[in-house]
Amino acid sequence: MSLIHQLLGDETYDPFLSMINKCPILSTPTDWKETKDSHVFISDLPGLKKEEVKVEVDEGRVLRISGERKNNVVDEDVDDKNTTWHRIERCRGKFQRRFRLP
Repeated sequence: MSLIHQLLGDETYDPFLSMINKCPILSTPTDWKETKDSHVFISDLPGLKKEEVKVEVDEGRVLRISGERKNNVVDEDVDDKNTTWHRIERCRGKFQRRFRLP
């Protein structure tokens, strides 16, 4: 048990996961680098297929990366009486990142 858990007296509380659940944008970490010829964006999008992610440029200056993580795994088990979920920590739902280009 971490010091934070001991101080708060709650073994199930995880401040990082709590932030992700409140702010889905944190579940899409993105690195941005500029080379001589281009700007390169690398986003962590586990579980998504290429066609499930939209990459657009708005107004010629704003890169927008968006998509949705579906809740398929949980939805499949809703009616299954033999399945009990104990914890769901992976973020689901819509996400969007925007970057103003130079």
